[in-house]
Amino acid sequence: ADSGKPKLDSVEGAQTTIEVSLKGVKKPLGIIPIGGDASLTHLREAIKANIEQQYLPPRFAFVGQAGQVRGTREPYFPVASFNGKIQIMPKAVRRVQKKDESWLDETLSKSVLMTDSQYGETLDYGSIQLKSAWDDFPTRKKLYKPSQKIYGRPPTKRKKKKYDPLTPDPATIPDEYRVPTKAEKEKILASVDWDELMADFLIELNKYTQPAATVLQKYARRMCSVQIRNRKIREAEERRIQEEKDRERRAKLERVRLQIQAEERWRQKEAEEVPKGDIIVRADGRVSMVKKMRAEHQARLEADRKAAQDAADAAQDWLDKLVMSDITSFMGRDEALAKRAKAKKAAAELRIKQRERKRDRARAERAVADAVARLTKIWLVEFYHQEELRIDREKAEAAIQAVKDYEARLLREDKEMAEQAIRLAKAEEEKREVAKQLAIEAEAEKVRLAEQAKIDEAAAKEKMLKEKEAKRLAAEQRAKEEAERLAAEEAAKPPPPAREYPIEKEGELSGRVCTIKCTHSPEAITCDVTPSDTGKASQLVLKQEDLDWENKALVGKDWSEHAYDVGEAIVESLALQGKGRFTKLKCQLVKVVHVKREFAPDPAEEEAKRLREELAADKARRAKEKVDATEALAAALEGDSLEVLEAALERAAKAGVDDLAAAEAKRDALAEAAEALRLEQEAAAEAERLRLAA
Repeated sequence: ADSGKPKLDSVEGAQTTIEVSLKGVKKPLGIIPIGGDASLTHLREAIKANIEQQYLPPRFAFVGQAGQVRGTREPYFPVASFNGKIQIMPKAVRRVQKKDESWLDETLSKSVLMTDSQYGETLDYGSIQLKSAWDDFPTRKKLYKPSQKIYGRPPTKRKKKKYDPLTPDPATIPDEYRVPTKAEKEKILASVDWDELMADFLIELNKYTQPAATVLQKYARRMCSVQIRNRKIREAEERRIQEEKDRERRAKLERVRLQIQAEERWRQKEAEEVPKGDIIVRADGRVSMVKKMRAEHQARLEADRKAAQDAADAAQDWLDKLVMSDITSFMGRDEALAKRAKAKKAAAELRIKQRERKRDRARAERAVADAVARLTKIWLVEFYHQEELRIDREKAEAAIQAVKDYEARLLREDKEMAEQAIRLAKAEEEKREVAKQLAIEAEAEKVRLAEQAKIDEAAAKEKMLKEKEAKRLAAEQRAKEEAERLAAEEAAKPPPPAREYPIEKEGELSGRVCTIKCTHSPEAITCDVTPSDTGKASQLVLKQEDLDWENKALVGKDWSEHAYDVGEAIVESLALQGKGRFTKLKCQLVKVVHVKREFAPDPAEEEAKRLREELAADKARRAKEKVDATEALAAALEGDSLEVLEAALERAAKAGVDDLAAAEAKRDALAEAAEALRLEQEAAAEAERLRLAA
């Protein structure tokens, strides 16, 4: 159906806004959010989505600096080239009347008309576009297109339907074998009271043993999962519908916000400039110029509007004063009565002003309604005027209601203040009692928790000790069992095979099959190799000094103790070299002797070598002396002889031993002990001498 329309690609990237207005009309229709790189085709869709259909002409074209933009060129005009403002102008409309569809005229209102394609005045350019405001019309799927046969899909050969012999025709399946459709299943499942069914089922389960009941419960849950799944699908659908409603509500709020912004902008422009006249679009699509109303008529309208605004401002000021004087609720009775009388008087004055303002507003409304009816049929002017009047009316009604509420509140607060004081006193007393009781209970709970913590700690310690003892016993038992098992395995092992010479084996040496025999004597190991082919037999005799004992195969082995292992290693390392009569037997474990070339000695190098050797010998001697002095000092520290310790200390100091603090401390202690012993002996000798003299 949309064969002639250009494809509408999605617009991404920076967003901007554009003000859309009707050509010749001062107030714009609205501000449209749109992508920065969008074209007029995108803008047309955005206008239909963001501006309500009743504000738009049934068909319209965009107007640029060079005039009207043809529909076929719209995809190639970027919105950004219009500098944030664009105008639209109405296009001619015409009715579609078919022979047998006269009911269309009765059903459709006079403003609901079928239009041509946006590409021109003829229907042959593409599909009929139905206005999106008619989307709820019952025949919206029906497109009246005379060019259907010309521009439809070209006729092709009808394909013969292939029948699969293995797939039966659904019409021939009997009802008892037919699989129910999804709708039928849903209907059956919806008719079941699942809660009642499950209750009966669980009562029946009590007759069975536990395993059988468990299995049946599993099947019951599986049955009910179908119902649960359907419920989840239903809830997801409800959530989706709710999200769509929320999205629509948000879009509507955004549209209202944009309209309010546009209205503020219009009011600012009205205050700035007074146009000489208005260009309006009539209901039939004609554009005409209407002159401004007479200056005195406009002045009278402004005076009426100002009087209404003054009355509303006075009511608002008085309401603010009343609200700010809340302190009257704390005054005496006389002051409160005086305030109340003043408020009643203010309410009476407000009602008088309200009546006057109603009269003024009625006169202003009549004058404005006459002017609007004469000037234009565009509904925007009337709509915004009605909005202003409604806002004024709501302000006045709110002011009157606030005065009434204030009087009622004065009476109610006098009564509530006394009751509130009594209630507060009672509540404070109850709070004190509850706080006292809670403190007593908290103290008791704290004591109980402390005792319980002590008991729990003792029990935990005892449990931990028991667990440790049990683990230790279990570990000992496991170690004992493991030792017994290893001993039994060791006893059950068969004795190792005898390892004695000669070693005889058959194998390959350098790709030749050979017989190898190895014999041993204290002086040498003899290997005899006889090739199976025509080659000559070879023999290899190896002594202890011939072998390379640093080779990894011989490291840690001794010529006498590990004679058999040495023989095995030699046999594993044999290799044949050459062919036929010139065969030679070699072993990789034989030590490689490098013959050094003799050079004439350099006297300076010989002297340096001698000095290096003397220095090394002196260093080794001093290190040995240090080790000997350390050992002698350790031995002297173990004994109690002062002379030995002093000699050892002197020797250690000469040898350069570092740590002498312990030895010096012991030497000082031994010296003090010897001095004390000497003084004691002298005192004893003096006493003995005096005794003898006496």
